[in-house]
Formats: sequence, C-alpha cells, structure tokens
Amino acid sequence: MILVVGAGPIGTILGSLEGAVIAARGKRLAFLKENGIVLDGKLPLRKKVSVVSDASELNGKADFILICTKSQDTERAITQWKSAVGEKTLVVSVSNGWGNEETLSKHLPKNQIVGGVTYIGVQMKEDGSVWVHGAGKTVIGGYFDSNLRSRLKPLKEKFEAVGLPCVISDDVKQDIAKKFLVNVGLNATGALHRANNIEVGERPECRALAVSLMQEAIPVLEKEGVVVREEFIEDFLAGLRALGPNKNSMWADLDKGRRTEIDFLNGAVVELGRKHGIATPLNEEIVKKIKALEFQARKDA
Repeated sequence: MILVVGAGPIGTILGSLEGAVIAARGKRLAFLKENGIVLDGKLPLRKKVSVVSDASELNGKADFILICTKSQDTERAITQWKSAVGEKTLVVSVSNGWGNEETLSKHLPKNQIVGGVTYIGVQMKEDGSVWVHGAGKTVIGGYFDSNLRSRLKPLKEKFEAVGLPCVISDDVKQDIAKKFLVNVGLNATGALHRANNIEVGERPECRALAVSLMQEAIPVLEKEGVVVREEFIEDFLAGLRALGPNKNSMWADLDKGRRTEIDFLNGAVVELGRKHGIATPLNEEIVKKIKALEFQARKDA
C-alpha cells in the first residue's frame, strides 16, 4: 500500500499510482469519494481511488508514505499518520521547502526517511479536477541513509507505470537544494507579480527579481554543503516554458486566503543566512511583502 498524505494537486496525481490510498479531509475528501481522481491536460485520467480521513481506516501498515502537504504541515501529517508506519515503511517527502526531512527525523528512524522533489506541473481547478501542465520528473533518495536504492525501486516502477518519470538519487540533498533554489526564485516572484511560470522567465522585471533572489541564496546553500553549477540559474530560466503556464502554489494560496510556504522558502534563506553570518536583504524584504499580502488576503477571505 502507498499512503498519499495531502490531497492537493500533487497528492491527487500521485494517488493514481497502483495501490495508492489518499488521506484527505473536508470537501476534498467528499469530492474524491464521489468522483475519484479527475486529471485533464497532458495526462487525462478518470480513476476511482481509496480515500481515508483517519489512520484507523487503513488495513495494515503502508509500504510507502508520500508526504505531499505544505511544508508547514509536515509535522502534523506525520503525527496524524504515524501509526501507518511499520518497520519496513519508507516515508517520502516531496514537499517544497527546506527542513522537511529534519522534521520527519524527530518522529522516525533516519533510515526510513526519503527525501524527494517533483517537477510535475499541476494546478487544482475550481471544480475539483486537476490540470496537468507537464509530467516532469520526480527525484527520490535516502536523505540520511543513501543505501535505500533497492528498496525504492518498486516505488520508481509505480511512478513510471502511470507515465510519471522517476529517478533514484544517491545524493538527494543536492536535488532538494536545487529545487528549493528554484522555488526561492519562482514562487514569490510569481505571487508578487501575478505571473505564471512562463511569464516569470519572459517578463524582464520578473526574471530580474527571480535571478537576484536565487543569486543571494546560493552562498547560503554552499555553506550547507550544496554545490551549485554556475550555469544553473540560466538553465532553470530556459526550462520554465516546459513547466507550462502554471499558477504557482504561493500565488494560489494568496488568492485563497491561505498561509503560504514563504517561511520554508525565502524565509529559510534568511534563517540560514543568519546561521552562517551571510546577509540576505532581498529575501528578507520579499518575506515581509508576502507576509503583508498573506495578512490582507486572510482579512479579505
């Protein structure tokens, strides 16, 4: 069994894996029970899926648990679903942000924790369906224990069976750091300028801001042992079109009056900068701007 915790757009598409059960609540739980998984775009799919709202509804322990929540909900997620973890269960975080694996390590043995990043481009529609802009790769690997390749192979095969590329990494911390860097540049920029992924790369003011945020974050990440190639930022910008005209999650959260992941993205850059004595004024300014928009959006919601 694969337990998918978090029923947003990423959790929904990963719920299409063979043997998956989606943990959901509220209106999303009701939608999935009635309609199943509804995907449109590049991977159209209509599929019934098992859905649960409490660990007591599960039949036994999970082989894999995929944490697909926001970073701020990682601790709540593992606390709520920890009873589904057996001695051989691998818990995989594919959430954006920095520090999710360390959060999981407070509750789980380190040799059961798998880091991950996904470049699947998806967006939740108002009717509850999910639009797939692009079936990008997902990268997974043991975060604290790099000797998990053979145990992760069945999960990789499950991904590939539904048309989702998956790579097992021997140094997943590097992969997480690079996706983190992408989100540091992309998410706040898109949210502030109301620009989709393609527009961030094409609009000069968006492109300049994204590049500056990423450049400021690189020295901080290097202090954390991350190696960033000189051409990384240009390669990222050149690849934005492949992600499709996706409205990023931070922009979507602001529109819905929800808390964003800013503390785990640009806010994490600021905190790591303080840890290493590196000034990060631009990221600090962006955090303040997003938090002001969050406050206003919650008032208006």
